[in-house]
Amino acid sequence: MNRLQIINGCINKDKKCQQKLYAHYAGWAATICRRYIYDNEKAQEAMQDGFLRVLNNIEQFDMEKGSLKQWMARIFINCSLKITKKEAFNNSFSSLDDMDREPMDPNEFYKMDGEGILRFLHGMPVGYKTVFNMSVIDGYSHKEIASSLKISEITSRSQLFKAKKWLKKNVDVKEIQSRM
Repeated sequence: MNRLQIINGCINKDKKCQQKLYAHYAGWAATICRRYIYDNEKAQEAMQDGFLRVLNNIEQFDMEKGSLKQWMARIFINCSLKITKKEAFNNSFSSLDDMDREPMDPNEFYKMDGEGILRFLHGMPVGYKTVFNMSVIDGYSHKEIASSLKISEITSRSQLFKAKKWLKKNVDVKEIQSRM
């Protein structure tokens, strides 16, 4: 069964097609949700909510506007943000002075697997991490971030600046880049 058949099957509420879509994208979707939500249960909740939204709205997917993966990624990010906002997101914008953390040895950072890097990044304040993920990893503009998070573009830019400063403070980024 090809991708178009699976999409059409999902539009027609075919359970086998829905299961194939889920099986194919579940790991990828979980990774997106985990970048925004450290707690496994809450990340799983965001992923499940995302799949429900995907399956309930798949007829709105338009191949002319982009790939299925791009369309789905926005849904999973939005579901993750919804849960993050429940966790008092707006109170999480903090200053660098509030964080006392020992800088990590670049050798240790370089040895980390994906899960270790996720754990490390989850040490970043929620506001920084969310804007960093949306901007650097998911490619959102500051205007889109501001709209999604209901903050100003200036706050978005500031949080990204602070996220980068947090990374520089906690890891020797130049050392890591020289090894890649």
